[in-house]
Parts: sequence; C-alpha cells; structure tokens
Amino acid sequence: MLTGRVAIDGRAAPNLRVLLISGDMSALLGSTTTADNGTFAVAVPESANRARVTLLVKVQGPLLAIVPHAVDLGRDGEGPHGVAIDTADGRFHRVEATVTTTSGWPPSLSFFVNPVHLEGVPAPLERFFNRRDERIVEGSFFKVSPAGKSFDLTVQAGSYRIGGGFIDYRRPNLAHPTFENYAVARVDADGEATPLPGDRSGGYLLEVPRDRRISLTLSVVPDEELSPTGL
Repeated sequence: MLTGRVAIDGRAAPNLRVLLISGDMSALLGSTTTADNGTFAVAVPESANRARVTLLVKVQGPLLAIVPHAVDLGRDGEGPHGVAIDTADGRFHRVEATVTTTSGWPPSLSFFVNPVHLEGVPAPLERFFNRRDERIVEGSFFKVSPAGKSFDLTVQAGSYRIGGGFIDYRRPNLAHPTFENYAVARVDADGEATPLPGDRSGGYLLEVPRDRRISLTLSVVPDEELSPTGL
C-alpha cells in the first residue's frame, strides 16, 4: 500500500483525486481520494512492486493544478510520501473572467475548464488529466457556475480549453419556451485584437503564462443546431 499526504500552502488538502501511474507513464494502476487530513493510501499491483511509479495529484477547483510525484518503490519504500503544492512559487496565475451576451441572458450559467498542457507535467501524463479511475473518464476537469457575470480562478501555468453556457435540451419540444439556449461563441483575452482559437463544442484555447483577463461572449444556439452530444 502506497501512502502519503497532500498539502496546499502548508494545509491539508482533502478530497483530491490521486492516480497511481506506471513508471513508463502508460498505464493507470490505481486511484484514491485524500482524506480530511490530506492523507491517502492506494494499493500497488504486484507487477509494480519495487518499481518506479508516478503519483498524479489532481486539484479541481477553485485552484486548478495537476502535480506529478515520482516514487521509486525499491529505493524509497511505500511511504508515507509528501506532496506539497505551493501557490506562491511562480507557477500559478489568476484568470479573471467576465461574461457578456449578444442578446438577452440565460437562466443560469456553467463553464468548463480543461487542462491541455501544464508546466511541470510530462506530456505522456496528459492522457490521464480527465481520468478518475480505471472505469471513469470525467466529462470535464472543472466546472464553474457563477451566480453573476464574472468569476475568478487560480490555475497552474499552461494551456486550457474553456467554454460552456446554458443548454436545456427540452427547448425544441416546448410549445412556448420562455428561454433561449446559449453557448460561448467568442473568447477575448487581455484586450487583444484576435480572439482565442476554438469553437463552442470543444472550447477555446487559453494560454496562461501569466495573469489573464478574459471576456466570454455568449450567443443564442438555434434549436436546429442543438446536438444531444454537447454544445
């Protein structure tokens, strides 16, 4: 049993997903969740006994981070192993988002944020960003549902896809709907002339090498363009 503790800025970090990845970063060997005091324990398959493995710690809001921690079981043993995350070490930045629409306003809002590449995370581990365990792949890494027209995040340096809006699939079947469906149709960053690349279904690619200010513009999704597979 591989054991350890996760701390963020010196404080215990509960309810974080911890993945156990093979030494060649190709296979998910197990997963668990940190307890209230930040501790975790995950079973090590016999095939990985005394081998090199990677712990992948996922922090899924409002701080967004993915932290790999290599463990040589033969040399370091099964623990406990400490994983410390310091948000003041220069690898974390603030994203301030405002929301506008081309017309009207949706009944509620939900935005997704999915990491693509993150500073300090080897590329082979990117395939595990949205894995919860060996059976479950999460639809999104993090969702935020702001009550107003803005929201803030603190994120690890890297690139992300962001999108969302409001979709109610019942609308095309309603005789007299009193609402419209909306999706993010454009994302502008830091007042730059060119909007971020992307589309409403896959999201818009946001690079975060520093603090960013972004504007998300929602537009109405016509009923004939509504797909049951996503925005």
